[in-house]
Amino acid sequence: MPAFEYVGGSPALDFVNTVTWFEDGSADPQEESVFAFEDIIRWAELGELVTKGEARAMRRLAKDDPRRAEQELAAALNLRRTLRDLFSVVAGGKKPDTSLLNAFNRAVCSGMRSVELAPGPAGTFTWRFGDCRDDLGTIYRLVAWEAAQLATSDRLAALRQCGRDGCGWIFLDESRRHNRRWCSMETCGAREKAKRHYRKVKGGR
Repeated sequence: MPAFEYVGGSPALDFVNTVTWFEDGSADPQEESVFAFEDIIRWAELGELVTKGEARAMRRLAKDDPRRAEQELAAALNLRRTLRDLFSVVAGGKKPDTSLLNAFNRAVCSGMRSVELAPGPAGTFTWRFGDCRDDLGTIYRLVAWEAAQLATSDRLAALRQCGRDGCGWIFLDESRRHNRRWCSMETCGAREKAKRHYRKVKGGR
């Protein structure tokens, strides 16, 4: 089974990072980790976006309706591409164009149609999902909601894209010095360090 990493600082970014991205924005099929709807369920369960009970319910529904599961898989991958395109533009310090914003808004509106305002503690209010967390569209809605929350928060200023060529992962740099360059020091950071060492040794010959 494909492994997942949760280094983005947001579930929306972690979902974007379930594949490696080429510079042109296309996904690298050799570095893909989502091949079936079960992979999306497992990603959400391991990332604690859904509970174990919700994951079990979705697996039963996917087994009973494989065609719907395929449709939700396609929708989720389209959402992933939209989020990648938007957040990579923002991470690069640029403004997204109208077509990209429209695509993002369509995804968010589709995902938020089941969000409702509910009473919170001490007279406050909170957003929550209604009775819709037990169907195959749950993960799509949750990821879209997390993306909307991130896009309208102060945390967006910390958005960065991994400095290693051929990665394309996006993350929130919330380090103390705000100088994080890699999605993960254990993977991309180590590779870049090894590359620099190789060049240094080769150049010294």
